[in-house]
Amino acid sequence: MKLHSILSGIIMVALLWSCSEDKGNYDYRDINEIVIEGIQETYNVIYKRDTLRISPQLTFSMDDGRADRYQYEWEMQGQTNGVKTIVGTDRDLEYFVESAEGAYTLWFRATDTETDVCWITKAEVNIRTLFGLGMMVIGEDEDGYADIDMVSVAADTVVLRNLMKNNGLPPMRGPKLIRYTGKAYYSEALAVELWITTDDGSFYLDTKTFRGDPTHNIQQKILQGNALPTNMRILWMSRRHGQAGAHMSRVFITDTGDVYGVFNVALGVIYGEALNRMDANSLERYRVFPIIFSTSSFSEKVLYDLDHNRFMRASNSAFPTPGSLFLPFVDAGTEVYPANQPAGRTIIYGENTMNKDNGASVGNSYVLMRETGDRYYVYRFYSVYRAAEPWPMCYRMMWTIDPSVATNLPQARMWAFASQRTFLLYPVGSVLYAYDYNPGNERLYQIDLGSEITCLKFDTNSDASGNTLWVGTYNAYDKGTLTRYGLSLDPNKFELTNKGSWSGLVKIADMDWRDSDL
Repeated sequence: MKLHSILSGIIMVALLWSCSEDKGNYDYRDINEIVIEGIQETYNVIYKRDTLRISPQLTFSMDDGRADRYQYEWEMQGQTNGVKTIVGTDRDLEYFVESAEGAYTLWFRATDTETDVCWITKAEVNIRTLFGLGMMVIGEDEDGYADIDMVSVAADTVVLRNLMKNNGLPPMRGPKLIRYTGKAYYSEALAVELWITTDDGSFYLDTKTFRGDPTHNIQQKILQGNALPTNMRILWMSRRHGQAGAHMSRVFITDTGDVYGVFNVALGVIYGEALNRMDANSLERYRVFPIIFSTSSFSEKVLYDLDHNRFMRASNSAFPTPGSLFLPFVDAGTEVYPANQPAGRTIIYGENTMNKDNGASVGNSYVLMRETGDRYYVYRFYSVYRAAEPWPMCYRMMWTIDPSVATNLPQARMWAFASQRTFLLYPVGSVLYAYDYNPGNERLYQIDLGSEITCLKFDTNSDASGNTLWVGTYNAYDKGTLTRYGLSLDPNKFELTNKGSWSGLVKIADMDWRDSDL
């Protein structure tokens, strides 16, 4: 592109943006003209992945473009909102794309500082995102701060890194959770949220840009009469399950052991009073283990009361509505396992799966219980209301773990239940163990993955069968690695098929599947 200077004094001032003051000196002389070439008409780039690099070719009519004479500026202007941002001040542009998705006009200005004459040209820049589909991971970067990477499969499979870099939040330590809530039945766009939890608290991010704000914390979302903890953190949050049309009501559980349900979505998802109260007229609360047990339809809900070591059921199927509570079960004494646990036994892990054994239509829930003396039990139940059994823990099963087979289980700090196999998976260091708790067929398999295992999750959101296993590992050379495995359904072996692996990521602490560009 080329701008032609006009040598007429008045027209030259208008078109070449001369900033020199007119003092009545009309001594016309040639100016140093600049011809600008080498800039395309249109650039298409991806947010938080691409670097926009442009090296314009400049020709100067009176000198060789010495560095001390000229100033340069690159400015992006949103075509919708008109917002302008300076993205470069060097002759060559190198801009890591952090402007939000949309269409922009990119202005390049070269100014002759001796005459204050400015030459301008422009290009169109289209920025798009690849956030619509893929696995997000949160973990520690090389400096020990929380950051987010994403393996996007929205188009070709690409890795988007450092999504928290320059996103408006201060550096934070101790990444714990990332959750994309997905769409909900009462609103498509309003109910979609993206949350992270670190040692510094829980914050919601812009779903389009991953931008945050220190004031956008969970306390700001709760309408509660009594004071909230300063650094309250979300440890578990509901989201849509993998089955088409199945949606979960919005609920989360905090590190204080409190349960909150959505109160008003028209105002942008507002949460009401804590629901883990002893009764509707009391402020006394019991601590809750961080999971709501439910099917993928979220039609019934069960939680675990840590203070009394018992399972509790939602008071109505419309939960969470204002006034909803959880009520204790009454054991009949003939249960496979009781709702009220024997002394010394408590929950250490729970998971909602896509397992459909014993007539479950939309997924059984599994629980790992630990008893004094390192005795372990697996509970399974189907959380759905039945008229003939007026409490939602149906089709219950219990397995006693054989400690002589499930070696190293007490050293484990994370676990996962397979939906299609009788497997409890748990890592210790770099070794992944798979304990088959099927009575009469108890056995332990193990695979050394070669690197420390930092995260483990069966994915019921991208795979409705629940047979996809995601594993996060870490070593000093490859950094964080995310691997997607398929679990063999052959009942006589434990076999994982690698379906993709991505390295150079954060040290993964948690992961979540994103299934929408909302």
